[in-house]
Amino acid sequence: LQLGDLDTTPLVYYSTVDTKEPKEQRFEYPSGQRGYTPFVQAAVRASAGLEEAPITGAEGLQVLRTIFGCYKAAETGCRQMLG
Repeated sequence: LQLGDLDTTPLVYYSTVDTKEPKEQRFEYPSGQRGYTPFVQAAVRASAGLEEAPITGAEGLQVLRTIFGCYKAAETGCRQMLG
């Protein structure tokens, strides 16, 4: 998982979900749409019934697993498997 700090840097990660070999995945953010603020705005609008939620409960759980996996990897210096 590679997270960039700049608006122009894509999110890059490797996944074996659809294949046995890791495959690089890239997600390009629309200009000005990266970061915490647009997500919070979408979540607030969804809670007011103005639009669909930005992610599902299952996706939110996977985000939390990923975040805590990153913490564990930093703490132990070892790669973590996410499930």
